[in-house]
Amino acid sequence: MAGAPVNSSVLTIDPTLPIGLVSVIALPMLAFTVWRMFAARGTASRVFWVLRAIMVVLAVIIVLRPIVPADAPGPVATGGTEVYFVVDTTTSMAAEDVGGEVEGRPGTRLDGVKSDIEQIATALIGAQFSLTTFDSVAQQRVPLTSDQTALVSASRAMGPEISGYSRGSSIDEALPLMTEILERAEVEHPDARRVLFYFGDGEQTRTGQVPADFSVLAPLLSGGAVLGYGTSEGGPMRVFDGFADDDDPNDVAYVGDPATGARALSVPDETNLRVIANQLRTAYLQRAAGEPIARAVEGIDVGEVSVTPGAPPTAGELYWIAALGLAALVLAELVQTVMV
Repeated sequence: MAGAPVNSSVLTIDPTLPIGLVSVIALPMLAFTVWRMFAARGTASRVFWVLRAIMVVLAVIIVLRPIVPADAPGPVATGGTEVYFVVDTTTSMAAEDVGGEVEGRPGTRLDGVKSDIEQIATALIGAQFSLTTFDSVAQQRVPLTSDQTALVSASRAMGPEISGYSRGSSIDEALPLMTEILERAEVEHPDARRVLFYFGDGEQTRTGQVPADFSVLAPLLSGGAVLGYGTSEGGPMRVFDGFADDDDPNDVAYVGDPATGARALSVPDETNLRVIANQLRTAYLQRAAGEPIARAVEGIDVGEVSVTPGAPPTAGELYWIAALGLAALVLAELVQTVMV
């Protein structure tokens, strides 16, 4: 599973691999190149080992995916409602069975979630928003904020878990974290209204585990909905390797069925989703591409709203700079190898 974003006032990183794993791989390689650099005889040999050490550093930068955050805030709105989004990002959410296309490829369940989050945020402008995702672990990606731009940016950046790390999914993975978050919010802002939107396909593939009861959250909420994605026929799941944005839509890999070798199909479990909705005392809505979001936000009162527009953000990813440098050094290494 990719690591959680790490923020500072000047830089954000969104690792495509766990930072611990990156350290285990990169540090020995870097130590070896530095040792060879000092042990080398001759200036030319030493220079090439310096360049190899730089290649390791550039590769680490690419994996860490540095991002410059927006230097100007998005719109700031204040009301009396807190909206919590809880999103399933397990491998099954990469199934292509919601309809529509995204960037020339069939839309996935997660694409449907992203579209719905933006629609809900627009419909409930003036609320504060929080985004939590879960696969093998749950992580709060966006703490409660009135900055709608930050929410949308984080939503668009969501990807499914790296397929090779998938070890089965549990629909209640986020429950302990959300219980903690909502109980703390109740203590800190007892007069606020809180609503929760759960986005998922209901697939419970972690064997031997019965999902926990979401009823513990119901007294802390005043509304929301459970939104389901996928069709009864199911859909093939795209393989996600952490670099899906660079994938050719005409050349993609799909998760295979170990028993047959054919594409595995993910079929949503609406029964599980309806159980969660009943436990939360909210509505259950099955979603499809292009459907309006009005039913999901019906009856939610944001309260009196005061909005201050913000300047457009200028956030951008920087990993491509390191990628260009690494490509140049790899080319130099190949030329040197051919010439020797």
